[in-house]
Amino acid sequence: MKKTGLKIPKIIPLAASILTFMLLASSCERDHSGTVESYTYHTLDEVNNFIEAAHTANPLITKIEQVGTSVDGRAINALVISDNPSYPEMEPRVRISAGIHGNEKVTTEVLIRYVDYLLAEFNNGNTEIINLINSRYIVIIPVINPDGYVSSRRYNANGVDLNRNFSREWSGDYSIYGTAPFSEPESYAVSLYSDSKRFTTGITLHSGAVIVNMPFDYGKESQEIFPAENSLVEYMGLIYAEAGTPPFYTNPDILISSYVYNGTINGGDWYVITGSMQDWSYLDAGCLDYTVEIANSKYPVLPEDIEETYSYNRDSLTAFIKESGYGVYGRVTDSSSHPIAGVKITIPDGDLVIYTDINGYYHRLLLPETYDLTFQLSVYSTQTKTVIVPDTESGIHLDVQLN
Repeated sequence: MKKTGLKIPKIIPLAASILTFMLLASSCERDHSGTVESYTYHTLDEVNNFIEAAHTANPLITKIEQVGTSVDGRAINALVISDNPSYPEMEPRVRISAGIHGNEKVTTEVLIRYVDYLLAEFNNGNTEIINLINSRYIVIIPVINPDGYVSSRRYNANGVDLNRNFSREWSGDYSIYGTAPFSEPESYAVSLYSDSKRFTTGITLHSGAVIVNMPFDYGKESQEIFPAENSLVEYMGLIYAEAGTPPFYTNPDILISSYVYNGTINGGDWYVITGSMQDWSYLDAGCLDYTVEIANSKYPVLPEDIEETYSYNRDSLTAFIKESGYGVYGRVTDSSSHPIAGVKITIPDGDLVIYTDINGYYHRLLLPETYDLTFQLSVYSTQTKTVIVPDTESGIHLDVQLN
């Protein structure tokens, strides 16, 4: 990492979790003089122990869930952080994940620190973080690819790149893409878990560059292939890239390209890939998703490089989660006030299609403007509601009854 002279604050441990602090503080190798030589990354067991410790110290606002299992049977764990972690309410749901490529371990290290920060600040009375946790349903998945993480390999135990194994524009041209969309248990588990949660937005951290990569990956914006709601896509991308002190986009390692704007780029204009998680998430799961590359090196060696990487992303993650509250939220019920699951919700000329969850809840991310929202399910009469979306991160409430 290029040096910036930035002074990196030490992580403040959770007061109620000595184990959390021990895990974070013990991950440096030292010579006999006590000089820090290199950073030792957390093992998968240590990552899972961290999640357990975080939950034990904060049982009222956290919950551990198993997303699925890997090829070799290792658990893919998630930590839910919310005021009611056992029950997704009428609130924006945000998925933050890392380790989809097993050799990009700095991404998991950043999420460990971010979880520690959220919970410590909540317990320390930070009003901003308290409000964030009380009004959002945040799901942190530190390692999507546990087999690759253990072996320090990009691919899963079947030799498949999980970020080429999702369904949208999947290609079978190479064996590393898998035998079919969702042929791998890890990508399939993430898809099922995400469908059950109906996430509003998502971030997947990667390393190997520094850039906010925006949908779509499968085609180039410069060749007129981009989301119909590109204004929304670009707005949320810039929320991440421009947030923080220092802002993400001021990182001296930021990708240099004529297509880059303030630390953001259309995925295809960088390089085209198929079967990516973010394209599937946007087009098939109704979740506005980004691939955020956070470090040039997949294995930053020095502890201060890990901390500097974290410093460029902490406030960006918080800002992104906060801004995910824009838009419209509510519940869809029938004439007997029973919730209706699977109601399709669209706007004219939009391509981010969402559905109500099992409890009839929905949240549609939208920029401030007037919209016609159409609510549709085959056995009910279709309804269209006009709504004025305010310029506020708390959104506007709209319940709908279908007959």
